[in-house]
Amino acid sequence: EQLKMLCIILVISYFLKNVFFYINNVSLSYVQNRMIMDIRSRFFKHLHSLPLSFFDKSKVGNISSILIRDVSAMRTAFTQTIQKLINEPINILVILFLLFIINIKLTLYVLITVPLSAYIIVKLGQSIRRKARRSSIQIAGITNILQETLSGIRIVKAFAMEKLEVSRFMKENLKYFRLIFQQAKLRNVITPVNDMIGVFLGVFLLWIGGREVLETGTMDPDSFIRFIIYLFAMLQPARQLGNVNAIIQGGLASAERVFTVMDVKSDIVDPPSPVALNEFSKEIKFENVSFRYENTDKPSIRDINITIPQGKILALVGSSGAGKSTFADLIPRFYDVTEGKISIDETNIRNFSIKNLRNLMGIVSQDTILFNDTVENNISYGLPESGIENIRAAAETANALEFIENLPEGFETIIG
Repeated sequence: EQLKMLCIILVISYFLKNVFFYINNVSLSYVQNRMIMDIRSRFFKHLHSLPLSFFDKSKVGNISSILIRDVSAMRTAFTQTIQKLINEPINILVILFLLFIINIKLTLYVLITVPLSAYIIVKLGQSIRRKARRSSIQIAGITNILQETLSGIRIVKAFAMEKLEVSRFMKENLKYFRLIFQQAKLRNVITPVNDMIGVFLGVFLLWIGGREVLETGTMDPDSFIRFIIYLFAMLQPARQLGNVNAIIQGGLASAERVFTVMDVKSDIVDPPSPVALNEFSKEIKFENVSFRYENTDKPSIRDINITIPQGKILALVGSSGAGKSTFADLIPRFYDVTEGKISIDETNIRNFSIKNLRNLMGIVSQDTILFNDTVENNISYGLPESGIENIRAAAETANALEFIENLPEGFETIIG
């Protein structure tokens, strides 16, 4: 009966152990992945709140690299360190407590080496962080090359520039390899350094403790052996903490890039009490309007005074760089004027909410963009409630109705 009970208890114990192991890991995985999902969602949402001036000076590849690679690096750092940051310090403190019980003097010798180990780990960690930051910037450059080359692949092939583009990519890829290899060398040197410090400490204590056992008799052999066993048992959690620091530093370098963007504030904001305008009925008026782009001294447009009555057609004609696009971009507040003001129906456009202002306008961009969505949603982009009849009418006006209806799923065909 006792043997039977022992077997049952053994099976139940291991069953419960594995159940709690599963629950612990699944719960931790949920928290980790949910946190990263929230950061990525908040980052993407924040990007859409930033003005065009931010995107003028930020490359698409760099933003993509931050959103995908750097956020993933944060997840990796969190995943690989959270449990160790909890478990290993507890293990070290417990072992130190046992060492104090056995011999206070020898334990104090152990504690003397802590500042040296900490100094080495911190210095190596700082170097890893710098190189991780540089490697993040470098992979962003690689992403830029990839994005530029693939989006312009027709031009690349038309001018037979494949060899040049491949060479450019390989050059940047080699730089990235060197950076991550340097990180790997630094990470892998932490464990040997900690081990050597531990070995020298062990040899030193073996010498001191051995003399106390053999010569002075102030310490009995059993206590000394237990002390040495506990000391070397403490090396493993100490080694793990050193490796954890290296991983955390890499994650912090990525977190810096993520939160550098998250901390950017938009200068195109809604007024505290916006004025509502449901319909444009009178005029658009520019009064002494000047504008210059950020980090430039020369204005793109200067002292513009013009009144555009409702229902009139205005054409802006001029050479490249004369300010035609800038003039148009100021009306929906893609940028705010540097001097003067723009008004619609005698109200300064800064007094409208951005959504209200832009809902009054229809914009045909110089760039042709198809979103990865249905034909219907691409046509109705900006007016999702327009209805299929209006969408069909727009397609017919653009002489695209017959082409669209011949697609495999008509207006429901995914394009982009």
